[in-house]
Amino acid sequence: MNEVGPINSVVQHEVGRARAEARRGVAAMASPERDDRVEISSAARALSETDRADVRADKVAQIRAAIERGDYETDEKLDVTIDRLLSELGS
Repeated sequence: MNEVGPINSVVQHEVGRARAEARRGVAAMASPERDDRVEISSAARALSETDRADVRADKVAQIRAAIERGDYETDEKLDVTIDRLLSELGS
């Protein structure tokens, strides 16, 4: 009936060992010696270049003014936009 004692001490030992390993793992992850690297794909580079594309400030100002006046969204413009969207989705 005293066999539970040895099993319990083995379990406690294993739990203690697992905790120690976990602490070492966390310490290693937080270590400033870790060499982190980032690799940027060619697709990401291409997208980055489009972000830097020249913005037509005059066109943006013109559209903003039309939106503020309330005459930017006309039925004709919405029809053209819907047609273009449907065309792109269909192809």
